[in-house]
Amino acid sequence: MVDGNGLRVGILGPLEVSRDGEPVVLAGEKLAVVLAVLASAAGRPVGGGALADRVWPDRLPERVRGSLQTLIMRLRRALGPGAIATVGDGYRLDVEPDHVDLLRFRRLVGEAVAADHPGTARELLGEALGLWRGDPLTGVRSPSLDRDEIPGLIEERLAALHRRVELDLAAGRHDAVTAELRELTGRYPLRESLWRQLIVALIAAGRPAEAIQAYHAVRTRLADELGIDPSAALQSLYRGLLHGDDDSAGPGSPARADAPSPDRSGADVACIDTDGADIGGTDASGADMGSTDASARAGADSRRLLGRHREVDALDRWLASATADGSMPTVAALVGPAGIGKTALALCWADRQHDRFPDGRLHLDLRGYGPHAPLAPERALESLLHELRVPAEDIPPGLDERASLLRTAIGARRMVVLLDNARDAAQVRPLLPGPGCLVVVTSRSQLRGLVAYDGAYRVALGRIRVPDARALLDATAEAGPHRYDNDDIAKVVDRCAGLPLALRIVAERLARNGCDLSAIVAELDGPDGRLDALRTGDDDLTDMRTVLSWSYRALDPDAARAFRLAGAQPGADLDPAAAAILLGLTRPETGAILDRLVGAHLLERQPTGRYRMPGLLRAYAAELSRAVDEDRMAIRALLDWYVGDPAGTRPRAHPAGAPASYALPAGRLPGGREAARYP
Repeated sequence: MVDGNGLRVGILGPLEVSRDGEPVVLAGEKLAVVLAVLASAAGRPVGGGALADRVWPDRLPERVRGSLQTLIMRLRRALGPGAIATVGDGYRLDVEPDHVDLLRFRRLVGEAVAADHPGTARELLGEALGLWRGDPLTGVRSPSLDRDEIPGLIEERLAALHRRVELDLAAGRHDAVTAELRELTGRYPLRESLWRQLIVALIAAGRPAEAIQAYHAVRTRLADELGIDPSAALQSLYRGLLHGDDDSAGPGSPARADAPSPDRSGADVACIDTDGADIGGTDASGADMGSTDASARAGADSRRLLGRHREVDALDRWLASATADGSMPTVAALVGPAGIGKTALALCWADRQHDRFPDGRLHLDLRGYGPHAPLAPERALESLLHELRVPAEDIPPGLDERASLLRTAIGARRMVVLLDNARDAAQVRPLLPGPGCLVVVTSRSQLRGLVAYDGAYRVALGRIRVPDARALLDATAEAGPHRYDNDDIAKVVDRCAGLPLALRIVAERLARNGCDLSAIVAELDGPDGRLDALRTGDDDLTDMRTVLSWSYRALDPDAARAFRLAGAQPGADLDPAAAAILLGLTRPETGAILDRLVGAHLLERQPTGRYRMPGLLRAYAAELSRAVDEDRMAIRALLDWYVGDPAGTRPRAHPAGAPASYALPAGRLPGGREAARYP
């Protein structure tokens, strides 16, 4: 461990590094990114793969391990001996926890939460907030940190600010916090919790006219930017103002310090479609507050159900029988790989159930796979309760208590709860409402636990077929019926792995460029790779490489390595014995890892017991594998195993009749035959 007076790192503002009181200059942006990642996890190791993803978020270098080791060596030279330890395949920053401002901030906030006296809690929170020197990691250029880490740090600061302001309000320091809250609401204008505190402070300070102005300011902002009304807590304050009820804004009225009011500033966290008036409510004038029309929000376009009529029919038949007794929530799980159309099917099918579930629909993105961290069940419940108009002060802090309150809040309503993009069953289970509701879950996981324990009806979406692909291309290209050659359509479906998203990207290119389908086929087969051809250039949601990366990043290290190797190995598919050689593990260990890939829809188990990966996934896995030296060594070991038994090579490497396509190792084989070199 570095001496307590040696290394100090500040990330709550511009990155600051000092050793023995002297500033340390880091030469290069990548060194700053590495240090920022290690410092935020100081005392805990960071895996080499996770570190590489932060340093090179778009494309890994050819020799990723060597490049990372070079950066670590340079950082060690700058920080001094003993600052960075190697732990397994990762690294750990060894520094006193209180010498990293983020860790000191978290310790002080934790002590404040546990403090018995409000004055002590406020002093600790004030000391913690005093460590902030601006936005975290200002000047460190890293899209990965900007996307995945910095928003979470800002949330931690705002939560601490919220607690401290609540204590100020309870202590009667209304005038003292007004200016601070005006600055905060200007900086975060969609955070209703800050506006609530500002209005409470203005009311308590005897400035009701300004409080009314503040309410109208946030109401206008929410309507203009999000198309929603203020929360129930804000509307209650406003009604109290109009009726002259100042007592409602007294010291006891703010929400508990340990339960900050949720806000709707993160549109990626939750949204709600409320068909029923029960959830809408009225404003002070008695007028209907309005609700978002579910059909418009869902965009239930029949074109998006192309090729899904069998799945829709199966869901309809199941629902007719599953809701016969109404004794429990009815759960449907729509599962499949990235880009297969799970969300489109869920939205369109759920929209058809309005007559059966007339009291509204909740729609929550659980962020199980994507650029952000998965939504914790506690936060998901908070969002759902907030959208059900449960006052912030009534939302308890515990998971079980929030789950119970959700069931109470929904009560006897017959609603559809659409839980989109779930990571696993554990994320979904606490969100299940009571009897009488329909729950539709979508996931890239097979959600085996939800099926086995919670009785979910699972529908695995299959890949689109050629006739449906033709209809999809015609509908999306919007250029009238195209006389595509059947062979070209079949080739495009194969290169796109039958994924509707990939086919829609192709259709968009046809409409935009007016190019011939055969030209796109040639591009998909070209030297630049099909992943470069399957993107619109507009956003991550229409870039197949990025969309697939979200599934890959959700894997544990062993499964991630197996995914890369299964795609990079030269056979048309993979025998379990060959997979064990490839991974260097026992057959049971290998089987468990491959089963996890099957469960994540990244590998397919064939009736013969062999494993197969669709071509599009193979292209992505092979691209990842080329950057990892250890993968190349594993492929060599597999080829050595194949070549060591020439008589048994073809049955192991390929099913009967499949062409052999791998290169043999350099040198002489048994019998004096020359072998080609490894790729």
